[in-house]
Order: sequence, then structure tokens, then C-alpha cells
Amino acid sequence: MSLPVTDRRESAGSPVERRTMTKRWWTWFYGPALLILPALTGLAVALSAWEVWIQVAEIEEYLVPAPSAVAERLYAEPWLFIGEGLKTLEGAMLGFAVGASVAIGLATIMAQSRLLERALFPLAILIKVTPIVAVAPLLTIWLGFGLMPKVVIAALIVFFPIMVNALVG
Repeated sequence: MSLPVTDRRESAGSPVERRTMTKRWWTWFYGPALLILPALTGLAVALSAWEVWIQVAEIEEYLVPAPSAVAERLYAEPWLFIGEGLKTLEGAMLGFAVGASVAIGLATIMAQSRLLERALFPLAILIKVTPIVAVAPLLTIWLGFGLMPKVVIAALIVFFPIMVNALVG
């Protein structure tokens, strides 16, 4: 019994199958690079322009540091940045918890009473439209330079969207 002789081209599949296999391999191999490359290129152009602008305009380092100075400091003292980042994260998470708790509580109360909704919703809108940039210095003066003003600012930022979504949902 002899085996049938097949053409080599037939064993690889039809041209469409070969093209699909090639495309799958190409997408798998180059796909992540094609997604990341434009972002990296944009970041490199922005950092280069920033560096050149600092050098050409002769801007003092304490006003706007060059990206190279930031990278040097980050390399020299990484634990300083990690510690400060954790403090910022702590303030943001506490502010989110406080803002979300107050917002969900008020939304629950407002959902139960139409009269309270009419009374409290304009105040919530007032909080929303007040610029944080205008309130932040006052909060710093009133509450000091510690963690508390950061928590209150983060709570003010998250309060309105969470309250509206809890009220609607």
C-alpha cells in the first residue's frame, strides 16, 4: 500500500489560512509594541521639548526642574519618593472613603424623601461648582498642613459624582 503523494503547497493550507496564520503570528509578536510605541514616542517628544525649553529659556531649577534633574533625584533618593507617594495615597484613600460614605448616606436619605432631595440637592450642586483651587488654600489655613486638608479636598472631589450615581442607581 502506498501513500498518496501530496503537493507541498496543499499541506500548508489555502492562501487565506496562510495569511491568517501569518497575521496571528505578526499580531502576537508585534501587537504589544504597536500599542505601546506611539505612547512612548509621544512621551519622549514631550520630555525632550521640556528639557530643551528649560535649557533655552534658562529657567531656574526651583521653578520648573528639567526632566533630567527629576530623573537624577528619583535615582538618588527613590525611598523619599515612595514614602511621599504613600502619604499621598493615604490622603486620597481616606478622602475617597469619607466622601463616598457621606455621599451614599445623603443619597439614601434623599431617595427616601422628595422634600429632603429638593432641600439637599442644590447644596450638593453648590459643592460641585465651587472650584477646589479656591477652597484648598482656605482648608489649609483652617486645618493646617497635615493630612486633614488633603482628606477633605479628596472627599469634596469624589462627593458629587458618587452621590448622583447612588441617587440615580
